[in-house]
Order: sequence, then structure tokens, then C-alpha cells
Amino acid sequence: MKDFSVTKGMPVERVKPLALLATTKMCGAGKRVIEEKYSSEIEPKNKALWRRELLVRYANRLLECSEKIFEDSRLFLTPVPINGTTPLGAVIDWWQSYKCSQAEDSKGKHYPIYGWDFGPYTKMGHLCNADHARGVYYVGDDNSGYFASAEQVVCLRDSLQEVCDHYQNISSIHGVFDLEDAIELLLGEKVYSRL
Repeated sequence: MKDFSVTKGMPVERVKPLALLATTKMCGAGKRVIEEKYSSEIEPKNKALWRRELLVRYANRLLECSEKIFEDSRLFLTPVPINGTTPLGAVIDWWQSYKCSQAEDSKGKHYPIYGWDFGPYTKMGHLCNADHARGVYYVGDDNSGYFASAEQVVCLRDSLQEVCDHYQNISSIHGVFDLEDAIELLLGEKVYSRL
């Protein structure tokens, strides 16, 4: 986020590090996101949606396993469907280090964000995404996905990219896990059998 101030009559640009931005404030109550249940043995687009459901369902427990995720590059590099495909370890770091990655409700409670929508905008005189509100998708206390209107959504993508850039040179000589395999290794639950 850029701030401009004046020093000795000249404008000076000051950049606030994204990690220091305040939490993403929700405007009103969140609405539960009802998603279709996807099978694991399907086309790539639906498989990504299924893995997003897994990420939401297990997000809080994965946060508790952060040390194990940071110790093993195969777990760290597990791809999760946030902002395209992002390494699990980068998402965990983002949730732990960047205040803006947490949705804050009116009571001051924080929830990890797993997606966002920029809302309607004008492009070449036409209103695009007219049916979408500007807001965030977050993981509720019941490990379900919720959507709430929010301001300053644009910084989310930039802050997550900042974390990913920090880890861009990480690689694994042993390959990486799929999210369902990482969950089984970390939490001892076979998600295939729970569908």
C-alpha cells in the first residue's frame, strides 16, 4: 500500500510492507458458502474445487501442523488452489505472518482467508461481474467456507504473491504430495474414504 507525504516541498512515496497491513475487515455477517461435493476421481477443474473444499475443511488443523509442513519440502510444496495454485507452506506462512490474510468480524475474531472476489467493476464502459460483491471467502469456526463483503481486497493477491516470491527457489528432490496425501500424512485421516 502506498502513502504519499511531502518532505521539503517534494512528494515522497512511502510503501507500507504488506505484512503490516491491518486485518481485512468484514462488512456485515458472513454467509455460508454451499458448494457441491466433488469426487476425487474427476476432471482437473472439479478436482481443484474438491481440493479447495479439503483445504477449507482442514485449514485450522493444517495451521496447527505448521512446523511439520515447514520441515518437509514435499509437504511445504503441496499445491493448494488459492490464487491459482500456491504451495501449502506459503499459504500457512501467509496466514501466520500477514494480518490482511485474516478476515476480522465485528467482534474482533479472526478467520483465515482462502479466496476473494473483487466485485463489480467497469471495463470499457461495461459493468463486469455485476452479480458478485467485493469480499472474501474465509474458513469459519465450523471448518466451512463463508463469504463476507470486505474492503481492501486488492492487497490480498499482492500479499500472497509476496510470500510466494520469497519461497520461489524452494524445490524438492523427492517430489511433492497432493493435498489429500498431505492430510493423511499429517493428520492420519484418509479423505478418500470420507467422501
